[in-house]
Amino acid sequence: MQARYVVWSIALASGCGGAAPKPVPPPEPAPPPVAVTPPDAVKTTPEPVPAAPPPAPPLTDRAIAKVPGAPACKLHDAGWYGKLSFAADAAPFATVIAANTTMSLPQAGSGMFAQIDDGGIRIGAWSHEPTLHLARAVALSKIVYPRPVAKVSWEGLQRTGAVAISLDVSSALSEPTTASAEVACKDLSIAEASYKLPSSIPAPTKGEIILTGETPLSATPGGKPVAKVQQSPTVTLMMVGKRGAATHILIDDPDFVVHGWIPTSAIDEGVGLRMGRGVGYVNRSARITQPNSENQDCVRDLPLFVEFGGNRAEVGVFVAGHPHPHIVDKVDAAGFIGVEPYGRQWLALEPGARLVMREADRALCHTPK
Repeated sequence: MQARYVVWSIALASGCGGAAPKPVPPPEPAPPPVAVTPPDAVKTTPEPVPAAPPPAPPLTDRAIAKVPGAPACKLHDAGWYGKLSFAADAAPFATVIAANTTMSLPQAGSGMFAQIDDGGIRIGAWSHEPTLHLARAVALSKIVYPRPVAKVSWEGLQRTGAVAISLDVSSALSEPTTASAEVACKDLSIAEASYKLPSSIPAPTKGEIILTGETPLSATPGGKPVAKVQQSPTVTLMMVGKRGAATHILIDDPDFVVHGWIPTSAIDEGVGLRMGRGVGYVNRSARITQPNSENQDCVRDLPLFVEFGGNRAEVGVFVAGHPHPHIVDKVDAAGFIGVEPYGRQWLALEPGARLVMREADRALCHTPK
């Protein structure tokens, strides 16, 4: 009886209890702690400090060469316009606007040396790309008359009292392309003059003509050809008259007039005559008078320098007893100070150029009152 109860108890225990409980999974591990750095402990890379620019190299002191020997010509103009440079082939450091100028032309070589004097300042330097004009009507190669506006080229001294000049005439003539002549210094000018054609050249009255092609040109009717005329859109050919088989013409170019004779057979008769414009001259020069200031204080002439293109050159003087130079900046390491001429506007410096004087020379001047 007791054994049967034990078996029955075991059966009840195994059949009435149901499924065994599922095991509980272990908890997930906690995430690692996040390290928080205080703001004042954050290290930053400092911005790089730009390096100071290297100091400018010291300027080279140079001398401005003068015209070697006696000049072939000296030409004067009370209101010259042009540019100045340290040498004939150097870049310009300033522009001169209507100043009293004497120009020296060397006996040989290129370039012209300008000496400017307004009473209170004197400057001497080379003219950059100088221009030369005729002072009166002069025939080049016997048949070409330059206008006052024409820029003739300087070819140097030929003999005592005579200098050679030339002019590009390729716009009108295929031969020669350059007209030349020997003239006296008094026939030259550094500014546009005002003159008329000589009376020996009649005005064109028959109108404009067209040529059949390249045409020989003579100085006299039926004479030996001295040039060849080419038809060009930049020039106008006008008839003056006829004599036998020759026709008198003028070739009108903006810079010059050609005067001569061509064969009448070279004219394109199918085009006919067109009335042309007259031939005249206009004086395009101008003069600007620069008033002088009465402020006077420097006790002697003071050297005047220009710094430009890495060079410093003495170019002239402030004249004693005339306007005090106006100071425009501080003294540099070399002892120079930037200045500008008091009350004068005829000298315009190029970008990068600086007009200076020695700081030590300021003791010789007093501020204008």
